Amino acid sequence: MTRMLGYARITSLDRSRLALQHDALAAAGCERIFTDTTPSAGAPQPQLTAAIATLEPKDLLVVWSLDRLAHSLTHLLRTATRITGAGAGLWSITEDLNTADPDTGNQIVKLFNDLMVCQRVLTRENTLAGLADARRRGGVGGRPPALTDTAVAQARTMKAHGATVTEIAEVLGVARSTVYRRLA
Repeated sequence: MTRMLGYARITSLDRSRLALQHDALAAAGCERIFTDTTPSAGAPQPQLTAAIATLEPKDLLVVWSLDRLAHSLTHLLRTATRITGAGAGLWSITEDLNTADPDTGNQIVKLFNDLMVCQRVLTRENTLAGLADARRRGGVGGRPPALTDTAVAQARTMKAHGATVTEIAEVLGVARSTVYRRLA
């Protein structure tokens, strides 16, 4: 490896963990540490983008923990792929995962991908099970209709009296496309 660059991330409510991350990254030998302070877990991470853009082949991006790097499994896979795509490696100190390790590096990224696929399958299965359970109890899955039967009747009456679709949509508080769809 030519260089070790560090990346730390905290949310606004999590400031106490910043010193812990910086100390661990400095002890690991990082020559530069990029830090994002985000209002929430899913917020943009401009310093991560800058860190990845700075990476050169054979560099190593070091993080204290994978949860500091990414806010979801999908984001982790996307980020790890960008790092390895740049010819660099990713090392998580806490989990002791290093994609630059010649013995296990490629397998780690493959494992991230396999976990993401598993997560998608589980989410889909849980969604389908929830919809089936709702149907058994007499419900219908999905969002409730934007217009009730009473509102549709009101829209038909307004249309019959010459109101435009735009006027009907404004009165009912829905999009014009909803009115068009229900009056078709």
